[in-house]
Amino acid sequence: FSYRLQTAFCEQLIECLVKARTKNDECLSSHVSMSSRDAKHECRNETLHNQFKQLIEQRTAHYETCLRAKAPSAIPIENAKKKAKCDAIMRKHPVKRDSSLDERQTRRSLKKDKKRGQAAQKSCFREARKIKLQCSQLAKCCSVSKQ
Repeated sequence: FSYRLQTAFCEQLIECLVKARTKNDECLSSHVSMSSRDAKHECRNETLHNQFKQLIEQRTAHYETCLRAKAPSAIPIENAKKKAKCDAIMRKHPVKRDSSLDERQTRRSLKKDKKRGQAAQKSCFREARKIKLQCSQLAKCCSVSKQ
């Protein structure tokens, strides 16, 4: 039982990372389109910025691939206190959420904030940061995430 629970933590971490990457890409694409309209916010060294972005994407892809490969060999959590904490994290952030509801809310809020692009931008990055925080909490429960 605890073995399946341990792999569930790792699987949820992988799903969380995918969700975080998707949200970050969404925020960056809206940021680029906003920046292209506003000359004041143009990137000073676009080549360097793109190289940095590619490195981050490669690191994330490598981490996800590594997690997928090592998840079946995850070691169950022995410490009762840590196990209880991880169970609480799982309950707080369930594996399967109604993503269509999230998409509808996001679409609605983006449409509402279209006039206030910067507010929508901040909100998007704030949501991406929140998802990354959830992923870092889940990473503490997946034994192979540290390898």
